[in-house]
Amino acid sequence: MSQTSKHRYHIGARCSCCHYCFNECPAQAIKFVGTSYEIDEAKCIQCGKCASVCPTGVCYDLLEKKEIQSHDPIVRDAEVVVLGAGGAGLVAAVRAAQLTGKKVVVLEKAKKHGGCTNLGHGFFPYYSKWHQEAGCEDTREEQIEMAYARSEGHFDKALLRKTIYGVGDMFDWMIEFGGWEKWFTRKVTMPNPNAAPAPGSMGGGKSPRLEIDFPERTKNEKSLDHAMGPGFMGTYVVDLMMEQCEKMGVEVFFECPATELKLDENGRFAQAIGTDPGGQVIINAKACIIATGGFAHNDKLFRQVNPKAFEGIPAKRLSVWSDTGDGMALVEPLGGYICLDDDHVRAPAGGPLHHPYNYTLVGMSLSAEPIVDNNGKRVPIELGRRANLDEIPNCVVYSILDQDGADKNGQARYDDDRDHTTHGHEAHRHWQEALDYESSLGFPCRKAWTLEELAEKIGCDPDDFKQTIADYNAWLETYDGPTESPKGTLGVFSRNPVVKPPFYAITLLRFNESASGGIMIDENFRVRKQDSEDVIPGIYAVGDAASGIFCNQKYGGGSVGELNWAMASGFYAGDEAAAYVSG
Repeated sequence: MSQTSKHRYHIGARCSCCHYCFNECPAQAIKFVGTSYEIDEAKCIQCGKCASVCPTGVCYDLLEKKEIQSHDPIVRDAEVVVLGAGGAGLVAAVRAAQLTGKKVVVLEKAKKHGGCTNLGHGFFPYYSKWHQEAGCEDTREEQIEMAYARSEGHFDKALLRKTIYGVGDMFDWMIEFGGWEKWFTRKVTMPNPNAAPAPGSMGGGKSPRLEIDFPERTKNEKSLDHAMGPGFMGTYVVDLMMEQCEKMGVEVFFECPATELKLDENGRFAQAIGTDPGGQVIINAKACIIATGGFAHNDKLFRQVNPKAFEGIPAKRLSVWSDTGDGMALVEPLGGYICLDDDHVRAPAGGPLHHPYNYTLVGMSLSAEPIVDNNGKRVPIELGRRANLDEIPNCVVYSILDQDGADKNGQARYDDDRDHTTHGHEAHRHWQEALDYESSLGFPCRKAWTLEELAEKIGCDPDDFKQTIADYNAWLETYDGPTESPKGTLGVFSRNPVVKPPFYAITLLRFNESASGGIMIDENFRVRKQDSEDVIPGIYAVGDAASGIFCNQKYGGGSVGELNWAMASGFYAGDEAAAYVSG
């Protein structure tokens, strides 16, 4: 390939669609193709902006010739080694370094830090010092019972309790580092005796409620998608932790995945071996914290847990490419307990959702009727609620709107979000531009001036589609149900007949944010042995790598939140590892 080739920069197939490169490209050469971003060779000016801002390293220079210097094994002696520089791993590393005052080393598979935490909007404490200062009631025990009941007993209750309490402890600890004033907002509302406890705004009922928000982006400021980072609270956490790593002397090796763990003659953890582009990196340590993430991009493991996710149009995976279940492969040879059943892991193919496209249309598509399948037949999906698309042809559906419906739903979304984040409010202001832009791309949204033309763009029989619309319009004339969105739905809606052109079909697909769990741990985050209640001394697992509060979606498998679990488990595992090596 010549140096003058236009096809220099490339976005890999495992793009998580965070919009960063799309928003920063000065030549507007980034476009959607199917369900991912790609670079238009004809427009690319080879500036390299896309590769520099990509948070996961999946966008890179095809012509870059990185000189790899082979080296003899690099050896470090440390107290604790952490595998993974995502949110859980960096929190654990900083906490362990702070408590021990001794050497901590991190091995990271990717070129950059952050992992899936960098893509997350945020986590929020159930109770913290801020809640206490505001006079809020401590409802953490109620939260534990609510979450445990939703899981039908599938959550490990001891780990659930540590998650509910730990996310507040970690938050208080993080605030102590300072610098939060520019990014966090606090709002105290007066008591509402009819309010039920809710995560992120504890103290409902007889006491004041505190709402904590993170409304502005630290990075990716041009993005109007406030459902997904980078730039929001997840990015804030991992960047803050990297700053603390530098201050505390925590050494981070990038492009250096761990390939083997070794025990000493007494069966205790002794060594982690990693491999960077030049050779081996050997870390002798007393404790190891596995924070290698989930397994969403390990097709073999994913199929084992959820084979239906690959049927029809495969579920779009919004996690980072490095989530390949590395932690399981490391502990299994040591006799570690690996379990991939529905009771201990979560690998959903959720939906329907219009992500990773413009966030404005996410809300509109969840609030528009009728919803039809690939055959143009109406499907019974309740507005604003998740649904199982596994039985739908090709696992894809479309929300249908005419221009009046688009106007009313767009305005409803804008009005509803007026008191929320600045970015969300601004995004909804431009709903018509979003419709027009996505219609120009072809796949995410189809636009047509006749129903027959829209049917052709969907790929269904025009007569069947027209009959579906006629039946819907007739049903709507006699409809006397609620005109406002019921409690628990994902947005407001306005039901309207489909009569005024142009007509729109907004694509709704299945998606996957993470595949979590696999390594079985005890209540102190220690890795358990297979077929035993014993643990492997000195080895801990946290975040998406560890089981405890993950299970099948039908049991409320993600109801506590991956970031809540990552922050709490990383924080407490840092405590546990520090106590272990000190003892």
